Amino acid sequence: LVRCKELLSPSINRLRFEDARKRHPEIADEPILPPVVISSLPRCGSTKLHRLLAEGGDYQLLPFWQMYNLAPFPDVDDDQAARIADAESYIEWRYSKSPQMKAGHLIEALEPEEESYLIELTFEPMNFAAHYEIPSFLNWLRDRDRVPIYSYLKETLRYVQWQHVSGEPRPFLLKAPPNIGFEPEIAEVFPGTSFVMLLRNPIEAISSPAKMVWDS
Repeated sequence: LVRCKELLSPSINRLRFEDARKRHPEIADEPILPPVVISSLPRCGSTKLHRLLAEGGDYQLLPFWQMYNLAPFPDVDDDQAARIADAESYIEWRYSKSPQMKAGHLIEALEPEEESYLIELTFEPMNFAAHYEIPSFLNWLRDRDRVPIYSYLKETLRYVQWQHVSGEPRPFLLKAPPNIGFEPEIAEVFPGTSFVMLLRNPIEAISSPAKMVWDS
């Protein structure tokens, strides 16, 4: 049930996003400034750094609610409140199914979160291999060019910016462990990107993400 629900969300988001792009071609004109990308293995303190940097007000952030429902709900008076409430409902449901995950990675609707939820719209995210027993998918994904994936991410960022802060662009603050190793592809899609690299002995770090995958 958890797995089906987490596949349904990116499907709905992608359909709504593509519909918005057709109806509002001006989305493509949104300028995306060079982002700051936190890159590291999981469990290296990247979430704490991400949320600490978010407090400074220098960056455009990606609160979980803006990614969980990327597009506005149709026929809703107070759309933002409805999207936030729906995100909170999902978080509560998710932790009811996997309560151990709350200790490993706390998600809150209003807090900045990993852009992995936008990359899922490509249906080529690395984290699918952690959630589903599909080794053939991971083998296929290893040989995939990541440039189109980050290009699609860039278009979703234009959409987020167009909805919430159009005319006042700031660099996005991005962070997702699956980005590690793909810095050249990110820099190609986002010229001028600044990378913040966090280091930890992989042998020390690996047990914690392994437990998170087991708990999920």
